[in-house]
Parts: sequence; C-alpha cells; structure tokens
Amino acid sequence: MLTKDDMKQTVFHHAARFGETDLVQEIWKWGREKLSAEEIKLLFFTKDDRRQTAFHCAAQFGETEVLQKIWQWSAEKLSAKEINEFLLTKDGKKRTAFYCSAWSGKTGIIRKLWEWSTEKMSAEKVKELLLA
Repeated sequence: MLTKDDMKQTVFHHAARFGETDLVQEIWKWGREKLSAEEIKLLFFTKDDRRQTAFHCAAQFGETEVLQKIWQWSAEKLSAKEINEFLLTKDGKKRTAFYCSAWSGKTGIIRKLWEWSTEKMSAEKVKELLLA
C-alpha cells in the first residue's frame, strides 16, 4: 500500500486521482486493519514525484466523493495540528490541494475544501491557505 511506482505514487494516489471511490474505500479498510498509526499518517502525507499527496490528486483530478472519504478519514486519524498541516501541504509547485482544485476548475471540491478549512482551521490558518 505504501509501495511507490516510478512516479513515486502509491495505490492511494492512483485511486484518488482517477476518482475510484470503491477502491479508495478498500484501500482504507485494508490500511486500518494492517497499518500502524504512523503508517496511516504516511498514507495521508506521502508525496509523489510532483510532491503531491493523494489528497492533492483527488482535489485536482478526482471526484468530490473520493475527496470527502479522504477528508473523513484524515479527520478521524490526525490531530488538529496535523489537519492544519494536511490542508496546507504544498506540492512541488507550491500549490495546496485548495489551489489545485481551483486551477482545475473543480467548483464542488473547492466548496468542500473551504467548508472543511473554515470548520477546522483558525482564521489565521484559513488566511494562510488563501494566500498559499
């Protein structure tokens, strides 16, 4: 599950990128059973050769449902500080998942990211997200 291909992507990246909700759910089910807490965190924060996480891939290319699943699981498994870091993680071009979704014209995803950000982040961190 944490094995990377030649683009340094995990199966989680690929499932998120192609909007494969059922596959994302199966990966998560297996991960919760087999991975340690630290390995689960790696699942959220592992970056590919473009320095994108699976969350970036879902935001830029995927479907809202996949992004919602990843968000739900990250909210269950990450601390408040890690959630801030997760939402503010930048790829190799210094883009957050919020930026990637805007760049790709994913209006539904932008709305969800905004909703989650304003629920979980301080006003200062939300401003940081908007200026990133």
